[in-house]
Amino acid sequence: MLRKLRTRLTLSHTLPVLVMTGLLGLALLYQLETRYFLNSLVTELTDQGKLIAQFEGGDAALWHNSTSAGDLANQLRQRVPGRIMFIDSQGRLLASTMPEDQGLVGQTVGTATVQKAMQGQLNWSVNYSARLREEVVDVAVPVLDEQGHLIGIVRLSRNLAQVRDRLIPLRWLVLATLLFGTIIALALGLLLARSLEMPLIRLTQAAVQLAPGIPPQPVPESGADEIRTLAATFNQMARRLYEADLSWKRLLATIVHELGRPLGSIKVAAQAISSGAASDQATTVELATGIDQQVDQLRQAVDDLTLLGQTQVQELTLDKHPLNLVQIVRELCHQYTIPANQKQITLTCQVIHEPPIVEADPTRLRQIVDNLLDNACKYTPNGGQVSVCLDTQENDAGSPPSVIVQVIDSGPGIASQEREDIFRLFYRNPQQRRIHRGMGIGLYLSRRLAEAHGGSLIVESQPGKGSTFTLKLPTSVPPPEA
Repeated sequence: MLRKLRTRLTLSHTLPVLVMTGLLGLALLYQLETRYFLNSLVTELTDQGKLIAQFEGGDAALWHNSTSAGDLANQLRQRVPGRIMFIDSQGRLLASTMPEDQGLVGQTVGTATVQKAMQGQLNWSVNYSARLREEVVDVAVPVLDEQGHLIGIVRLSRNLAQVRDRLIPLRWLVLATLLFGTIIALALGLLLARSLEMPLIRLTQAAVQLAPGIPPQPVPESGADEIRTLAATFNQMARRLYEADLSWKRLLATIVHELGRPLGSIKVAAQAISSGAASDQATTVELATGIDQQVDQLRQAVDDLTLLGQTQVQELTLDKHPLNLVQIVRELCHQYTIPANQKQITLTCQVIHEPPIVEADPTRLRQIVDNLLDNACKYTPNGGQVSVCLDTQENDAGSPPSVIVQVIDSGPGIASQEREDIFRLFYRNPQQRRIHRGMGIGLYLSRRLAEAHGGSLIVESQPGKGSTFTLKLPTSVPPPEA
Protein backbone atom coordinates (compact mmCIF):
# COMPACT_ATOMS: atom_id res chain seq x y z
CA MET A 1 0.00 0.00 0.00
CA LEU A 2 2.83 2.40 0.83
CA ARG A 3 4.19 1.97 -2.68
CA LYS A 4 1.35 4.10 -4.04
CA LEU A 5 2.07 7.80 -4.29
CA ARG A 6 -1.45 8.73 -3.20
CA THR A 7 -1.07 6.76 0.06
CA ARG A 8 2.28 8.32 0.80
CA LEU A 9 1.03 11.82 0.07
CA THR A 10 -2.05 11.25 2.24
CA LEU A 11 0.04 9.99 5.14
CA SER A 12 2.51 12.82 4.71
CA HIS A 13 -0.33 15.32 5.07
CA THR A 14 -2.33 13.60 7.83
CA LEU A 15 0.23 11.91 10.09
CA PRO A 16 1.82 15.16 11.34
CA VAL A 17 -1.64 16.57 12.02
CA LEU A 18 -2.79 13.44 13.85
CA VAL A 19 0.39 13.18 15.90
CA MET A 20 0.34 16.84 16.86
CA THR A 21 -3.39 16.74 17.62
CA GLY A 22 -2.96 13.65 19.82
CA LEU A 23 -0.05 15.17 21.69
CA LEU A 24 -1.92 18.43 22.17
CA GLY A 25 -4.98 16.49 23.43
CA LEU A 26 -2.90 14.58 25.96
CA ALA A 27 -1.15 17.76 27.04
CA LEU A 28 -4.53 19.47 27.41
CA LEU A 29 -5.93 16.65 29.54
CA TYR A 30 -2.80 16.61 31.68
CA GLN A 31 -2.91 20.35 32.20
CA LEU A 32 -6.60 20.25 33.05
CA GLU A 33 -6.12 17.40 35.50
CA THR A 34 -2.97 18.69 37.18
CA ARG A 35 -3.57 22.40 36.96
CA TYR A 36 -7.17 23.35 36.64
CA PHE A 37 -9.17 20.60 38.37
CA LEU A 38 -6.51 19.77 40.96
CA ASN A 39 -6.03 23.43 41.85
CA SER A 40 -9.78 23.86 41.93
CA LEU A 41 -10.10 20.92 44.32
CA VAL A 42 -7.29 22.24 46.54
CA THR A 43 -8.92 25.67 46.64
CA GLU A 44 -12.26 24.13 47.53
CA LEU A 45 -10.77 22.07 50.38
CA THR A 46 -8.74 25.03 51.62
CA ASP A 47 -11.84 27.25 51.73
CA GLN A 48 -13.73 24.56 53.61
CA GLY A 49 -10.88 24.17 56.10
CA LYS A 50 -10.60 27.90 56.65
CA LEU A 51 -14.36 28.16 57.13
CA ILE A 52 -14.31 25.40 59.78
CA ALA A 53 -11.29 26.95 61.48
CA GLN A 54 -12.99 30.35 61.53
CA PHE A 55 -16.21 29.10 63.12
CA GLU A 56 -14.70 26.55 65.49
CA GLY A 57 -11.49 28.35 66.41
CA GLY A 58 -13.10 30.00 69.45
CA ASP A 59 -14.28 26.69 70.93
CA ALA A 60 -11.27 25.62 72.97
CA ALA A 61 -13.06 22.56 74.30
CA LEU A 62 -13.43 21.18 70.82
CA TRP A 63 -9.66 20.92 70.38
CA HIS A 64 -9.13 19.19 73.71
CA ASN A 65 -12.11 16.86 73.85
CA SER A 66 -12.45 14.06 71.32
CA THR A 67 -16.15 13.71 72.12
CA SER A 68 -16.92 17.30 71.10
CA ALA A 69 -14.76 16.88 68.00
CA GLY A 70 -16.60 13.64 67.21
CA ASP A 71 -19.97 15.36 67.45
CA LEU A 72 -18.84 18.01 64.98
CA ALA A 73 -17.45 15.33 62.67
CA ASN A 74 -20.80 13.51 62.73
CA GLN A 75 -22.57 16.75 61.78
CA LEU A 76 -20.19 17.40 58.86
CA ARG A 77 -20.19 13.80 57.59
CA GLN A 78 -23.47 14.25 55.70
CA ARG A 79 -22.73 17.75 54.46
CA VAL A 80 -19.13 17.73 53.33
CA PRO A 81 -17.83 15.05 50.94
CA GLY A 82 -14.49 13.44 51.57
CA ARG A 83 -12.69 13.01 54.88
CA ILE A 84 -12.30 15.64 57.59
CA MET A 85 -9.98 15.11 60.54
CA PHE A 86 -9.71 17.22 63.65
CA ILE A 87 -6.21 17.11 65.09
CA ASP A 88 -5.04 18.74 68.33
CA SER A 89 -2.01 20.97 68.65
CA GLN A 90 0.19 17.95 69.43
CA GLY A 91 -0.71 16.22 66.20
CA ARG A 92 -3.05 13.62 67.77
CA LEU A 93 -6.25 12.63 65.99
CA LEU A 94 -9.37 13.84 67.84
CA ALA A 95 -12.07 12.78 65.39
CA SER A 96 -12.75 11.94 61.74
CA THR A 97 -15.77 11.92 59.49
CA MET A 98 -14.84 8.44 58.26
CA PRO A 99 -15.81 5.56 60.58
CA GLU A 100 -12.73 3.64 59.47
CA ASP A 101 -10.54 6.17 61.30
CA GLN A 102 -12.14 5.64 64.74
CA GLY A 103 -9.40 3.20 65.70
CA LEU A 104 -6.80 5.92 65.08
CA VAL A 105 -8.27 8.39 67.59
CA GLY A 106 -5.59 9.51 70.01
CA GLN A 107 -2.76 8.49 67.71
CA THR A 108 -0.35 10.94 66.19
CA VAL A 109 -0.88 11.78 62.54
CA GLY A 110 2.65 12.02 61.19
CA THR A 111 2.13 13.10 57.60
CA ALA A 112 4.34 15.85 56.23
CA THR A 113 1.28 17.98 55.53
CA VAL A 114 0.20 17.86 59.17
CA GLN A 115 3.75 18.48 60.40
CA LYS A 116 3.97 21.70 58.40
CA ALA A 117 0.52 22.75 59.63
CA MET A 118 1.71 22.33 63.20
CA GLN A 119 4.25 25.03 62.39
CA GLY A 120 1.40 27.36 61.47
CA GLN A 121 1.65 26.88 57.69
CA LEU A 122 -1.31 26.06 55.46
CA ASN A 123 -0.13 23.20 53.28
CA TRP A 124 -1.43 20.67 50.80
CA SER A 125 -0.04 17.64 48.95
CA VAL A 126 -1.04 14.67 46.82
CA ASN A 127 -0.28 11.36 48.55
CA TYR A 128 -1.09 7.71 48.18
CA SER A 129 -3.34 6.48 50.96
CA ALA A 130 -2.67 2.88 51.93
CA ARG A 131 -5.94 2.78 53.85
CA LEU A 132 -7.98 4.14 50.92
CA ARG A 133 -5.73 2.46 48.33
CA GLU A 134 -5.76 5.44 46.06
CA GLU A 135 -4.22 8.88 45.64
CA VAL A 136 -5.74 11.60 47.73
CA VAL A 137 -5.37 15.35 48.07
CA ASP A 138 -4.51 16.37 51.63
CA VAL A 139 -5.07 19.91 52.87
CA ALA A 140 -4.03 20.86 56.40
CA VAL A 141 -5.35 24.17 57.78
CA PRO A 142 -3.92 25.37 61.13
CA VAL A 143 -6.47 26.66 63.66
CA LEU A 144 -5.29 29.61 65.76
CA ASP A 145 -6.76 31.26 68.84
CA GLU A 146 -7.20 34.98 69.31
CA GLN A 147 -3.58 35.31 70.47
CA GLY A 148 -2.38 33.53 67.31
CA HIS A 149 -1.40 30.30 69.07
CA LEU A 150 -1.96 26.96 67.41
CA ILE A 151 -4.84 25.09 69.06
CA GLY A 152 -5.59 22.49 66.39
CA ILE A 153 -5.53 21.41 62.75
CA VAL A 154 -8.30 20.72 60.27
CA ARG A 155 -7.22 18.07 57.77
CA LEU A 156 -9.38 17.57 54.68
CA SER A 157 -8.77 14.74 52.22
CA ARG A 158 -10.43 14.05 48.91
CA ASN A 159 -9.57 11.21 46.55
CA LEU A 160 -8.52 12.01 43.00
CA ALA A 161 -11.20 9.75 41.60
CA GLN A 162 -13.52 12.69 41.84
CA VAL A 163 -11.15 14.70 39.65
CA ARG A 164 -11.02 11.91 37.15
CA ASP A 165 -14.79 11.64 37.19
CA ARG A 166 -14.99 15.28 36.27
CA LEU A 167 -12.58 14.67 33.40
CA ILE A 168 -14.60 11.83 31.84
CA PRO A 169 -16.92 14.10 29.80
CA LEU A 170 -13.96 16.21 28.80
CA ARG A 171 -12.00 13.14 27.72
CA TRP A 172 -14.89 12.01 25.57
CA LEU A 173 -15.06 15.49 24.08
CA VAL A 174 -11.33 15.43 23.31
CA LEU A 175 -11.56 11.92 21.84
CA ALA A 176 -14.54 12.91 19.70
CA THR A 177 -12.67 16.00 18.54
CA LEU A 178 -9.61 13.88 17.70
CA LEU A 179 -11.75 11.40 15.78
CA PHE A 180 -13.54 14.14 13.88
CA GLY A 181 -10.22 15.87 13.18
CA THR A 182 -8.76 12.56 11.98
CA ILE A 183 -11.63 12.06 9.54
CA ILE A 184 -11.36 15.64 8.26
CA ALA A 185 -7.56 15.36 7.97
CA LEU A 186 -7.82 12.09 6.05
CA ALA A 187 -10.44 13.51 3.70
CA LEU A 188 -8.44 16.67 3.05
CA GLY A 189 -5.25 14.61 2.72
CA LEU A 190 -6.90 12.35 0.12
CA LEU A 191 -8.22 15.33 -1.83
CA LEU A 192 -4.87 17.08 -1.78
CA ALA A 193 -3.01 13.87 -2.62
CA ARG A 194 -5.36 13.25 -5.55
CA SER A 195 -4.87 16.81 -6.79
CA LEU A 196 -1.12 16.19 -6.78
CA GLU A 197 -1.40 12.70 -8.23
CA MET A 198 -3.71 13.45 -11.17
CA PRO A 199 -1.21 15.64 -13.08
CA LEU A 200 1.38 12.86 -12.73
CA ILE A 201 -1.14 10.30 -13.99
CA ARG A 202 -1.89 12.51 -16.99
CA LEU A 203 1.83 12.88 -17.64
CA THR A 204 2.26 9.10 -17.50
CA GLN A 205 -0.64 8.53 -19.89
CA ALA A 206 0.69 11.17 -22.29
CA ALA A 207 4.17 9.60 -22.15
CA VAL A 208 2.72 6.14 -22.91
CA GLN A 209 0.82 7.56 -25.89
CA LEU A 210 3.93 9.09 -27.44
CA ALA A 211 4.58 7.37 -30.74
CA PRO A 212 6.60 8.23 -33.88
CA GLY A 213 4.65 10.26 -36.41
CA ILE A 214 1.70 10.97 -34.07
CA PRO A 215 1.32 14.57 -32.87
CA PRO A 216 1.55 14.64 -29.05
CA GLN A 217 -1.47 15.66 -27.02
CA PRO A 218 -0.53 18.56 -24.72
CA VAL A 219 -0.87 17.94 -21.00
CA PRO A 220 -2.90 20.59 -19.10
CA GLU A 221 -0.52 22.94 -17.32
CA SER A 222 -2.41 23.35 -14.05
CA GLY A 223 -1.83 22.81 -10.35
CA ALA A 224 1.10 23.84 -8.20
CA ASP A 225 3.99 25.80 -9.68
CA GLU A 226 6.25 22.73 -9.77
CA ILE A 227 3.53 20.63 -11.46
CA ARG A 228 2.89 23.36 -14.05
CA THR A 229 6.61 23.60 -14.73
CA LEU A 230 6.84 19.83 -15.11
CA ALA A 231 3.84 19.75 -17.48
CA ALA A 232 5.23 22.63 -19.56
CA THR A 233 8.61 20.91 -19.75
CA PHE A 234 6.96 17.67 -20.83
CA ASN A 235 4.89 19.42 -23.52
CA GLN A 236 8.00 21.15 -24.82
CA MET A 237 9.93 17.87 -24.84
CA ALA A 238 7.08 16.07 -26.63
CA ARG A 239 6.92 18.79 -29.30
CA ARG A 240 10.68 18.64 -29.79
CA LEU A 241 10.59 14.86 -30.13
CA TYR A 242 7.79 15.11 -32.67
CA GLU A 243 9.58 17.84 -34.61
CA ALA A 244 12.84 15.90 -34.48
CA ASP A 245 11.07 12.81 -35.82
CA LEU A 246 9.57 14.82 -38.67
CA SER A 247 12.92 16.49 -39.32
CA TRP A 248 14.74 13.18 -39.59
CA LYS A 249 12.04 11.86 -41.93
CA ARG A 250 12.35 14.97 -44.07
CA LEU A 251 16.11 14.64 -43.98
CA LEU A 252 15.91 11.04 -45.13
CA ALA A 253 13.60 12.00 -47.99
CA THR A 254 15.88 14.93 -48.89
CA ILE A 255 18.98 12.74 -48.80
CA VAL A 256 17.33 10.28 -51.18
CA HIS A 257 16.41 13.15 -53.49
CA GLU A 258 19.73 14.98 -53.24
CA LEU A 259 21.73 11.82 -53.91
CA GLY A 260 19.32 10.38 -56.46
CA ARG A 261 19.17 13.40 -58.75
CA PRO A 262 22.95 13.75 -59.34
CA LEU A 263 23.30 9.99 -59.70
CA GLY A 264 20.57 10.02 -62.35
CA SER A 265 22.33 12.80 -64.25
CA ILE A 266 25.66 10.98 -64.00
CA LYS A 267 23.98 7.78 -65.24
CA VAL A 268 22.47 9.52 -68.27
CA ALA A 269 25.75 11.28 -69.16
CA ALA A 270 27.74 8.06 -68.79
CA GLN A 271 25.28 6.16 -71.02
CA ALA A 272 25.47 8.90 -73.64
CA ILE A 273 29.26 8.74 -73.70
CA SER A 274 29.40 4.94 -73.75
CA SER A 275 26.78 4.64 -76.52
CA GLY A 276 28.61 7.08 -78.77
CA ALA A 277 25.79 9.63 -78.71
CA ALA A 278 28.37 12.26 -77.93
CA SER A 279 30.06 12.08 -81.34
CA ASP A 280 31.93 15.35 -81.21
CA GLN A 281 34.57 16.45 -78.76
CA ALA A 282 32.61 19.45 -77.48
CA THR A 283 29.62 17.34 -76.44
CA THR A 284 31.88 14.84 -74.68
CA VAL A 285 33.60 17.63 -72.75
CA GLU A 286 30.23 19.11 -71.78
CA LEU A 287 28.98 15.78 -70.51
CA ALA A 288 32.22 15.12 -68.61
CA THR A 289 32.01 18.61 -67.06
CA GLY A 290 28.45 17.89 -65.98
CA ILE A 291 29.53 14.62 -64.41
CA ASP A 292 32.31 16.42 -62.56
CA GLN A 293 29.87 19.03 -61.23
CA GLN A 294 27.41 16.36 -60.08
CA VAL A 295 30.20 14.48 -58.33
CA ASP A 296 31.22 17.70 -56.58
CA GLN A 297 27.62 18.18 -55.47
CA LEU A 298 27.49 14.62 -54.15
CA ARG A 299 30.75 15.11 -52.31
CA GLN A 300 29.45 18.34 -50.76
CA ALA A 301 26.28 16.58 -49.57
CA VAL A 302 28.28 13.70 -48.11
CA ASP A 303 30.67 16.14 -46.40
CA ASP A 304 27.73 18.01 -44.87
CA LEU A 305 26.16 14.79 -43.59
CA THR A 306 29.47 13.62 -42.16
CA LEU A 307 30.02 16.92 -40.38
CA LEU A 308 26.43 16.86 -39.10
CA GLY A 309 27.02 13.42 -37.60
CA GLN A 310 30.16 14.66 -35.89
CA THR A 311 28.42 17.69 -34.37
CA GLN A 312 25.68 15.50 -32.93
CA VAL A 313 27.97 13.09 -31.05
CA GLN A 314 31.04 15.15 -30.16
CA GLU A 315 32.60 18.59 -30.14
CA LEU A 316 33.93 19.94 -33.41
CA THR A 317 37.66 19.51 -33.88
CA LEU A 318 39.48 22.05 -36.02
CA ASP A 319 42.84 21.83 -37.74
CA LYS A 320 43.85 25.48 -37.61
CA HIS A 321 46.56 27.04 -39.72
CA PRO A 322 47.54 30.62 -40.61
CA LEU A 323 45.28 31.54 -43.54
CA ASN A 324 45.01 34.29 -46.10
CA LEU A 325 41.25 34.74 -46.54
CA VAL A 326 41.67 36.78 -49.72
CA GLN A 327 42.90 33.76 -51.63
CA ILE A 328 40.16 31.46 -50.35
CA VAL A 329 37.37 33.96 -51.07
CA ARG A 330 38.62 34.71 -54.58
CA GLU A 331 38.95 31.01 -55.41
CA LEU A 332 35.38 30.36 -54.31
CA CYS A 333 34.08 33.38 -56.25
CA HIS A 334 35.83 32.08 -59.35
CA GLN A 335 34.32 28.64 -58.74
CA TYR A 336 30.80 30.10 -58.74
CA THR A 337 31.30 32.18 -61.85
CA ILE A 338 29.85 29.49 -64.15
CA PRO A 339 26.60 28.82 -62.16
CA ALA A 340 26.17 32.59 -61.72
CA ASN A 341 26.55 33.18 -65.48
CA GLN A 342 24.00 30.44 -66.18
CA LYS A 343 21.42 32.52 -64.28
CA GLN A 344 22.80 35.81 -65.61
CA ILE A 345 23.75 36.81 -62.05
CA THR A 346 26.39 39.50 -61.62
CA LEU A 347 28.93 38.07 -59.15
CA THR A 348 31.51 40.49 -57.71
CA CYS A 349 34.30 39.97 -55.21
CA GLN A 350 35.74 42.99 -53.40
CA VAL A 351 38.52 43.33 -50.83
CA ILE A 352 37.90 46.62 -49.03
CA HIS A 353 40.84 46.36 -46.60
CA GLU A 354 43.54 43.74 -46.70
CA PRO A 355 42.71 41.53 -43.68
CA PRO A 356 45.36 40.15 -41.33
CA ILE A 357 46.27 36.50 -41.24
CA VAL A 358 43.80 34.38 -39.23
CA GLU A 359 44.21 31.07 -37.44
CA ALA A 360 41.49 28.84 -38.89
CA ASP A 361 40.71 25.45 -40.36
CA PRO A 362 40.92 26.00 -44.14
CA THR A 363 38.54 23.17 -44.98
CA ARG A 364 35.85 24.31 -42.54
CA LEU A 365 36.26 27.99 -43.39
CA ARG A 366 35.97 27.19 -47.09
CA GLN A 367 32.85 25.18 -46.27
CA ILE A 368 31.22 28.20 -44.58
CA VAL A 369 31.88 30.63 -47.45
CA ASP A 370 31.00 27.98 -50.04
CA ASN A 371 27.62 27.41 -48.39
CA LEU A 372 26.89 31.14 -48.25
CA LEU A 373 27.76 31.58 -51.94
CA ASP A 374 25.75 28.50 -52.90
CA ASN A 375 22.66 29.83 -51.10
CA ALA A 376 23.11 33.30 -52.60
CA CYS A 377 23.28 31.96 -56.16
CA LYS A 378 20.48 29.50 -55.50
CA TYR A 379 17.95 32.01 -54.14
CA THR A 380 18.89 35.04 -56.25
CA PRO A 381 16.61 35.24 -59.32
CA ASN A 382 17.88 35.46 -62.88
CA GLY A 383 19.54 38.77 -63.63
CA GLY A 384 20.19 39.50 -59.95
CA GLN A 385 23.39 40.42 -58.12
CA VAL A 386 25.64 38.67 -55.61
CA SER A 387 28.52 40.50 -53.92
CA VAL A 388 31.27 39.19 -51.67
CA CYS A 389 33.07 41.77 -49.52
CA LEU A 390 36.16 41.14 -47.39
CA ASP A 391 36.97 43.74 -44.75
CA THR A 392 38.29 44.28 -41.23
CA GLN A 393 36.42 45.59 -38.17
CA GLU A 394 38.04 47.41 -35.30
CA ASN A 395 37.19 46.22 -31.79
CA ASP A 396 37.75 47.68 -28.34
CA ALA A 397 41.06 49.32 -27.53
CA GLY A 398 43.79 46.76 -27.02
CA SER A 399 41.92 44.02 -28.91
CA PRO A 400 42.98 42.88 -32.37
CA PRO A 401 40.59 43.59 -35.23
CA SER A 402 38.12 41.06 -36.60
CA VAL A 403 37.85 39.82 -40.17
CA ILE A 404 34.49 40.32 -41.86
CA VAL A 405 33.25 38.31 -44.85
CA GLN A 406 29.91 39.51 -46.21
CA VAL A 407 27.84 37.75 -48.87
CA ILE A 408 25.16 40.10 -50.22
CA ASP A 409 22.42 38.97 -52.61
CA SER A 410 19.37 40.51 -54.26
CA GLY A 411 17.14 37.55 -53.52
CA PRO A 412 13.62 37.50 -52.02
CA GLY A 413 14.85 38.36 -48.52
CA ILE A 414 13.93 36.84 -45.18
CA ALA A 415 11.13 37.86 -42.82
CA SER A 416 12.18 39.09 -39.38
CA GLN A 417 10.56 36.13 -37.59
CA GLU A 418 12.59 33.71 -39.73
CA ARG A 419 16.05 35.22 -39.36
CA GLU A 420 16.97 32.86 -36.54
CA ASP A 421 14.90 29.94 -37.82
CA ILE A 422 17.07 29.58 -40.92
CA PHE A 423 19.99 28.60 -38.68
CA ARG A 424 17.99 25.75 -37.12
CA LEU A 425 18.67 22.21 -38.19
CA PHE A 426 16.53 20.99 -41.13
CA TYR A 427 14.71 24.32 -41.47
CA ARG A 428 13.63 25.35 -44.94
CA ASN A 429 11.65 28.42 -45.92
CA PRO A 430 8.10 27.28 -46.83
CA GLN A 431 7.93 29.98 -49.53
CA GLN A 432 11.02 28.58 -51.25
CA ARG A 433 9.83 24.96 -51.64
CA ARG A 434 10.08 25.37 -55.40
CA ILE A 435 13.86 25.38 -54.98
CA HIS A 436 14.51 21.68 -54.42
CA ARG A 437 18.20 21.78 -53.72
CA GLY A 438 19.44 21.64 -50.14
CA MET A 439 18.80 19.55 -47.05
CA GLY A 440 18.31 22.31 -44.50
CA ILE A 441 21.62 21.72 -42.71
CA GLY A 442 24.03 24.09 -44.47
CA LEU A 443 23.38 27.26 -42.45
CA TYR A 444 23.14 25.26 -39.22
CA LEU A 445 26.60 23.80 -39.85
CA SER A 446 28.00 27.15 -41.01
CA ARG A 447 27.02 28.87 -37.77
CA ARG A 448 28.36 25.96 -35.70
CA LEU A 449 31.67 26.16 -37.58
CA ALA A 450 31.83 29.94 -37.16
CA GLU A 451 31.22 29.64 -33.40
CA ALA A 452 33.81 26.86 -33.18
CA HIS A 453 36.35 29.37 -34.59
CA GLY A 454 35.33 31.86 -31.90
CA GLY A 455 33.38 33.95 -34.40
CA SER A 456 29.77 34.45 -35.43
CA LEU A 457 27.44 34.25 -38.40
CA ILE A 458 24.43 36.56 -38.61
CA VAL A 459 21.99 37.71 -41.26
CA GLU A 460 20.40 41.07 -42.04
CA SER A 461 17.47 41.00 -44.41
CA GLN A 462 14.13 42.48 -45.38
CA PRO A 463 11.51 40.81 -47.57
CA GLY A 464 11.98 41.86 -51.19
CA LYS A 465 15.32 43.61 -50.54
CA GLY A 466 17.78 40.72 -50.43
CA SER A 467 19.93 39.41 -47.60
CA THR A 468 23.37 40.09 -46.15
CA PHE A 469 25.17 37.23 -44.36
CA THR A 470 28.09 38.40 -42.22
CA LEU A 471 30.83 36.02 -41.10
CA LYS A 472 32.96 37.50 -38.32
CA LEU A 473 36.24 35.84 -37.30
CA PRO A 474 38.67 36.89 -34.57
CA THR A 475 42.37 37.39 -35.21
CA SER A 476 45.27 37.01 -32.87
CA VAL A 477 47.72 38.98 -35.01
CA PRO A 478 47.76 42.72 -34.23
CA PRO A 479 47.42 45.06 -37.19
CA PRO A 480 50.64 46.52 -38.63
CA GLU A 481 51.62 49.94 -37.36
CA ALA A 482 51.10 52.79 -39.81
